[in-house]
Amino acid sequence: MNKWSDVLCKTTISTHVLEEIQKECKSKITVSFLESISKDIKNESDFEELERNVKQLKKSISKELFNTVLEELTEIKEDLIWIGSKRGKYIAEINDWAQNFYSEFRLHIEFEDILMGGHSERMVLFLTGKIKGKDAFEKLLQYMESKNPPYKILSHIEIY
Repeated sequence: MNKWSDVLCKTTISTHVLEEIQKECKSKITVSFLESISKDIKNESDFEELERNVKQLKKSISKELFNTVLEELTEIKEDLIWIGSKRGKYIAEINDWAQNFYSEFRLHIEFEDILMGGHSERMVLFLTGKIKGKDAFEKLLQYMESKNPPYKILSHIEIY
């Protein structure tokens, strides 16, 4: 099973861009070269290799397509920096933690209007939404604590 955090960041050149590269290069491109610009970027070293390989394309593809590839590289680089940041690691950790029990959580009808995730300013597990009654609110807090959250729980929940 893929981790939810895996979809937070762009780690590859888009398939449609790779297909355009193939069309424009026709027989000038080898399978191994195509694989080298298609691989998943996990760290700075991978990115540097991708960047070197992409530079080789400049003379083989149109200026417009090359600029599109450069835009994709910029997005990959920005996401690589973000996921390595304190904030990126925090968001990824919250997502991966919640993934383990999210389906079970959604089975609780009384929690149907509750959202969980990161907070915009604090490093906490943030619960928001509305819930029917104090008993259901207490049940929610107990449930969340039973899942050993990676951060302190902070809530902004309307009890009706």
